[in-house]
Amino acid sequence: MIFISSNGAHYKRWIEFDEAANELRIKLQKDGMPLMNIHLADMITVRHLTPQLISHFQIDRSEIDLTFAIEINNSDPVLIVALTKESKKMWMDELFIAISSYGDDKDEVKEEVKEEVVESPRTPVVETPQVTAPTLVEPTPTVVTTPTVVTTTVTATPTEPVVTAPTKPKTTKPKTKKRDILAELGITNIESKDYTKARTIDLSLVRNGTTPILMRITEYNRGDIRVEQVELCSNSIDSRFVFILDCGKTIYQWNGNKSNRLVRAKGLEISSTIKYKERGGTAKVVIIDNESPESREEFMKLVGGYDPQMENRSVQLTIPKCAFYRIGKEKSRMVTIPEWNTVKPLKELLASKYAYVLDVGDELFVWNGKNATSQQKNLAMLIAYHLQQGKPIWTGITKVIEEGEHVLWKEKFIGYLGMLPIQTSAAPVTVKTSAPIQVEINLQDMLDGKYKIPKRVEKFDQVREHRMQIWRASETEKIPVQDPGHFYADEAYILQHTYKLKSENDLNVIMFWQGRDASKKIKGASALLSVGIDENGEAEQMRVEQNKEREWFLWSLKEVKLRAIVHLSRSINNHSRLYEIKGKDDIDTRAIELSNNVSFSYV
Repeated sequence: MIFISSNGAHYKRWIEFDEAANELRIKLQKDGMPLMNIHLADMITVRHLTPQLISHFQIDRSEIDLTFAIEINNSDPVLIVALTKESKKMWMDELFIAISSYGDDKDEVKEEVKEEVVESPRTPVVETPQVTAPTLVEPTPTVVTTPTVVTTTVTATPTEPVVTAPTKPKTTKPKTKKRDILAELGITNIESKDYTKARTIDLSLVRNGTTPILMRITEYNRGDIRVEQVELCSNSIDSRFVFILDCGKTIYQWNGNKSNRLVRAKGLEISSTIKYKERGGTAKVVIIDNESPESREEFMKLVGGYDPQMENRSVQLTIPKCAFYRIGKEKSRMVTIPEWNTVKPLKELLASKYAYVLDVGDELFVWNGKNATSQQKNLAMLIAYHLQQGKPIWTGITKVIEEGEHVLWKEKFIGYLGMLPIQTSAAPVTVKTSAPIQVEINLQDMLDGKYKIPKRVEKFDQVREHRMQIWRASETEKIPVQDPGHFYADEAYILQHTYKLKSENDLNVIMFWQGRDASKKIKGASALLSVGIDENGEAEQMRVEQNKEREWFLWSLKEVKLRAIVHLSRSINNHSRLYEIKGKDDIDTRAIELSNNVSFSYV
């Protein structure tokens, strides 16, 4: 992006939005130090260009549609030129959401921070106003904040007063509440197979378009936008909201006439998430509004026909209640209810050794951890089946597996990685290696077989505690492999290498290996599916091509007791196969299958 200064001059700059610091940073280089920090508190709004701004900044006609303005308190607006119209819209929507939400967060913090006055006959209580001094952030001035009155306790003594500083509100960790959940649900036999009669939603049928689902995007309170599944019928359509109809290969986003831009921006985020992260970029997104009558008519047919009442609905919706059940292995605590003190449950509540049931309004989900037993999974389905009895007839149980979550599940939690292309994390941590040392080679020793290739392992000595997860990439999802270390030339794979440096936390490298004969769709899907594996967003990503494998890729396999064996294809059923063992040292050694028409020459 390009930053436009207040005098109309253009400068090539990078912009980055830091959610943790609530700042928009403008940099000279992508990874350089910020030249300007604009805090959310100083931003009034984000808007398209007005004729006055175009004239004042002398904006070129070709850049008008790519430029947007950030209104700043007591300062000239800052103008940003985006590379495309799509990126301009995404940045404007994200910044508008952040600015709107920031005001609410400040109000909540002010309400929470209240100091208690300690009354004592010998201790006079004095209320002293504390005025926040104005701060200045170059090059844009910061507005002086409104003075706030903080009540403090002052203890009078003959010598000098002692002032007790205000204390921060204590945050409580989520606790687990002991209850006999099975008895409350009327379940007497945990071995019952009644769950086989449950109505379920198969996500694989959703992906291929056999079972379409309708989602509604609603703003209940200011900034509290939620995504919910609703009944697939015309009675569900309301012009105040945005609806997404997932038909597999085609995703329809219907923008109601009365819906606001925040809800529409959320709809675009959900549509993009389904298209790129769940369908590998193969799905088509159709945006429907007043300017697309043909698509609007097609959408109405799919939901059951046009309903004239959708423009006049006035039913007030309430935030759906959420119930969360965790199924463990211990008989004394087989079913428990995790508790949380946030608007939505935290993703950190989920653990691989459990199964969970989530009951939100008219929706039901069963989440199975990777290490959950079949007994836990069956009991989770049994609980969901009993909860389903009080739901509408269209409510199905959506089964979700760990690392294969649908967007509807992710939207019920706080902590899943988002989709908007805004960098909010630090630069990836990498292992620093020294420059290669040139070793003097004696030609005669090489001819006599005395020369040994110097080891290259020394630069990896600081790495400890290796773990590896490997998936095969399909067009829509990643599938755990059953034979790690075996690769096929017509496929692509995703590898997550987790390691530790000395006295450091876990670090990750995400690698996607692309076979020589893999299709373009499979190669593209492997790159897209690798996004989001590391939820912290700090992992380094690495593309690996067949026969051009990087040293880190081969070394990481060796450290987890694996070797790269590359086969031609799974479809070949020959009883005899020919492999070439190649490599220059212990790290580089690998086996590659050769085709039948290969010829040999011996030297």
